[in-house]
Amino acid sequence: FLWNFGDNTTDTLENTKHAYANTGIYPISLKINNDNTLVSNGSVKILPDLPVAYKAITTGYQGNFDGADTHFGVNHVSGSKFERGRSAINGKDGTHSGANAYVVGLTEAIVQPNTTTMLYLPNYDFTQQGIYELSFWSKFICQNGYDGFNLEYSQDKGLNWVQLGSSNDPNWYNSRIVPGDGAFLVGQSYFTGTNNEWTKFKLNISRFSGQKNVAFRVVFKSAATSPLAGMAIDDIEITKYEGDTKTQIVELTGAFTKLGVSIDVNWATLPEYYAQRFVLEMSENGWKFDSIAHVNATGYLTLDKQTYLKNVGETKHDVYYFRVKSVNADAATNYKYTFYSPTLLVKRDGLLGLEVNKVAPNPFIDKLFISFTDVVGKSVQFRLIDAVGRVVIDQTEEVGGVSYILQTGKLAQGMYLLNVKIDGKDAQTFKVMSSMD
Repeated sequence: FLWNFGDNTTDTLENTKHAYANTGIYPISLKINNDNTLVSNGSVKILPDLPVAYKAITTGYQGNFDGADTHFGVNHVSGSKFERGRSAINGKDGTHSGANAYVVGLTEAIVQPNTTTMLYLPNYDFTQQGIYELSFWSKFICQNGYDGFNLEYSQDKGLNWVQLGSSNDPNWYNSRIVPGDGAFLVGQSYFTGTNNEWTKFKLNISRFSGQKNVAFRVVFKSAATSPLAGMAIDDIEITKYEGDTKTQIVELTGAFTKLGVSIDVNWATLPEYYAQRFVLEMSENGWKFDSIAHVNATGYLTLDKQTYLKNVGETKHDVYYFRVKSVNADAATNYKYTFYSPTLLVKRDGLLGLEVNKVAPNPFIDKLFISFTDVVGKSVQFRLIDAVGRVVIDQTEEVGGVSYILQTGKLAQGMYLLNVKIDGKDAQTFKVMSSMD
């Protein structure tokens, strides 16, 4: 056995393996029995190892197929073939951008029966932890349920392949119904039917975060009878979230329901990074919070906005305070991050005005917690007067939220008067007791 691998290397084993040092296209031939009989010849295309993100603003990006065609390769098995160009056939015509797309049967009005053809992407390095998304643009007219395409991934540089995602993923495959004589396996997810406009499809692939070798391929198949035009694909990207890689609560709102007996608390996240769950906490005084609900995170690792709603019943007071505790963790990387949202104030309709709601604790040791009936955003004067009329504290602060902690230090035990004047308006007065322990 004489193998010639096209890179000035040979081998004489019957079954062999060979690794190429550089990308490119190499001719391969096999001769046997030393008689120069050519048994087989062909070529192999070696695709590059690339970092991610793989997007249009990245140097060397070729996902629009208009650069040198070195990042992609076609493994053609039978029937019509993936070809680079611009088709004029309805259902796979044109491009999403630029001059070229990859098209199954570039000039064929219908693809051939029993087609199997695959478009290979480079081998990507996801070593850096992050939130990743794979997207592409496509249009297609396929025999619904019989013909179509899906994506597969490999983590061993192409030796083994597994389906990427499923029809349960949003904005991804549109079917998993395969007749017994369809091109895909019964129950397998894939794109099929008619999508006659260029459409963006995307999938969160953060599951590969931290891994060195991840490759992808697009697999198109047609059944034995009645195929249609086929498909085209363009503008493949793998994007990485470049913002602060932490779960963020970007919205937090609440309101009494129409009947006034319960409160709806809503919050939203963007992004979620290893998000596990949220703990909703409630307070009647804005100081002491109790856990009232645990809500599992829906996104985990996602760039898609996630929204949550929790109804809180049996509300007897006019003002309540809420905050959301976000719990994020990944055992594999020992990642842990827990944080609290800002405090949300919810009050009944008709309860107008800005004033002090509660002062706590009473008695106090070295600080007083003052909560308000609305977001303050104004200057507030705090005066603490002892039993004989001496002013112990007189300070004015810009209060931006719904509460303020007044540091009093340890004072002599006894009764005090706390005057709180908001934005120069009439002061409210509260009796508070100082305690030494």
